[in-house]
Amino acid sequence: MAFAILTNRKPASKAGPFSEGGTMAPPGILLAVMLALGPVRLAVLGDRTGGADDEQWARTIRSIAMMEPDLVVSVGDLIEGYCDSSSAAAQWQAVMESLEPLRPFGILATPGNHDVWDGASEGLWTGSTGWPVEGVVRRLGIDFVIWDTSREGRLTPELISRLDSLLAMTDEAGCAVVVTHKPLWSMAEADSALAGRFYGLLLRRGADAVLSGHVHAAACQRRDGVLLATVGPSGVRIGEPFREAGIFTQFGWLTLGEGGHGFALIESGAVHPESLNTSLEQRLHYLYRNRMLEAGPLSPAGGGVSVVLHPFEERPRRVTVDVREEGWRVTPEGAEVELEGSPDTLTLQAEVRERLLPLPSLRVGLSYGPRDKELELTETLPLARPVPGALCLAAADGNIAEGEYPAEAMEVFVGRDGGPSDMPPTEAMVAVGPDSLRVAFDCSEHLEDDEAGLVIASGDRSMLVFAGPEVEASGYVRTGGGPRSSWDGGWSVAVTAREDGWVMEAAVALEELGDPDSVGMNVFRSAGWRLGCWSWPLTWEGRLMGPLELEPSGR
Repeated sequence: MAFAILTNRKPASKAGPFSEGGTMAPPGILLAVMLALGPVRLAVLGDRTGGADDEQWARTIRSIAMMEPDLVVSVGDLIEGYCDSSSAAAQWQAVMESLEPLRPFGILATPGNHDVWDGASEGLWTGSTGWPVEGVVRRLGIDFVIWDTSREGRLTPELISRLDSLLAMTDEAGCAVVVTHKPLWSMAEADSALAGRFYGLLLRRGADAVLSGHVHAAACQRRDGVLLATVGPSGVRIGEPFREAGIFTQFGWLTLGEGGHGFALIESGAVHPESLNTSLEQRLHYLYRNRMLEAGPLSPAGGGVSVVLHPFEERPRRVTVDVREEGWRVTPEGAEVELEGSPDTLTLQAEVRERLLPLPSLRVGLSYGPRDKELELTETLPLARPVPGALCLAAADGNIAEGEYPAEAMEVFVGRDGGPSDMPPTEAMVAVGPDSLRVAFDCSEHLEDDEAGLVIASGDRSMLVFAGPEVEASGYVRTGGGPRSSWDGGWSVAVTAREDGWVMEAAVALEELGDPDSVGMNVFRSAGWRLGCWSWPLTWEGRLMGPLELEPSGR
């Protein structure tokens, strides 16, 4: 299974229903970013200078270390600065030593006005820290845009142009976090045109969040889905804390995860709830939830289903598995597996008893991590159905003529959750001629972003073709589990709109497939988040597709 981190980014263009990973992305929606190990947790250090308080700073460092983030980000003002080079060098040595407890997590920073105030201090920043003054740094699958505002007094068109150039260097399908010191945009609200250019740039370039400091008080908002977070002081002398105004010793906690971003301000030295996962627990939680189970597909004809359980800890774990049968009969109905060292396989026997859909599922429970935290997850079993086809001459001209597709039509499609699809009535039909495989879709109604397509697996190669009444025909190919690439030849598509629906016909050259008798195949129709597919889930993996079964002369 692949895990998708969704951000608030808007896709620049439609890229079809598949992500770069091994499983289906929501049809018609480009996933903003794929991260290898689930939600990323960032600790954000605020200012230390302008009246440093070493005791409060050390308390903040201890609190962050206890929470074990995936990365620490500083918004600048780490030294008092505004002094000669030898004094500044000594200050840098002291502050870098204070950051030692956070080095195992990795540290990234942008310069503040106390850090860089002239050319000599800029050289000291780079030489003492190893961090760039400005640029784009990729960590954990995220583009961190270091935007230097240390010597800027106000927002200017030139400064916005510099940010535009930096954002242009990021991955447009990825996650981009701008890290800067001064929240100049909030100081430019009186110039609505200039502030509007800044906010418009963030939206146009797909920035996910902007982190800043400088003002020694917290301020957070979302604007058009972009998180704007100014972190208050993390080690500055404060008379009486004024929490309602965001003035207290603190650090930020930014989480980039499924469904968007979360941000919290945490008081340094606070007691954190036991329910909050450490970094190790977060990683194990992701691995068990998304990579522990590797289930073979169900077949409408029934038979054995292998469920492979993968371990991620050295210590043994007892995994309980209970079956939710739905309209199927699945045995055994429950099992316990001692998971230790190497993968274990649970074999189920399944057959359709009352109805095909919804598909049966497994409820799995186990404990994980050094504190034995409990995890329960539900996994719907995949379904691979043979694709009926017939040897016949058919023209891919966007019209379904009588006799072109004599094999049985595919009509009962599976929805996104493994239950019946909520798509309007749809028929898909397959025919194989002397030079090409042809698929026809007869679709009722017209939906927004309506499209239909087919995916074929042959050897280590998977091919995808899709189109719709208002969706441009596109083809992609993926080899050996690598990234997909455009597939521009070897196929054709024709779409015809009717008053009560639309028809699509696609042809794929047989020379692209190898032996048609040994290919796996799936067909689907989608519109936004709605989906109907023949085998489930919709994926690049041939093992989860049904075989193409050819009848010599149709029905």
